[in-house]
Amino acid sequence: MSDSYSKPPDLPLDQEDWDALPEQVQRIFGAYALILQTRLAALQDRVSAHEERIREVEAHLGQDSSNSSKPPSSDPP
Repeated sequence: MSDSYSKPPDLPLDQEDWDALPEQVQRIFGAYALILQTRLAALQDRVSAHEERIREVEAHLGQDSSNSSKPPSSDPP
């Protein structure tokens, strides 16, 4: 088999088994690994953005007249 295609990281397959795969199968694995890595990175970015937004909303919800410029009449009963 060709050694021109690297085994994708974290693929639960021994190097010997990877090397025994036909070159076309190695290319397909490599293409899907790249697609999944790209999608994972995008999802991680979205999670980070949502976590930041949650922190902002929670901080805003915790405000009252004692820790912000809100008037006391805006405090919950």
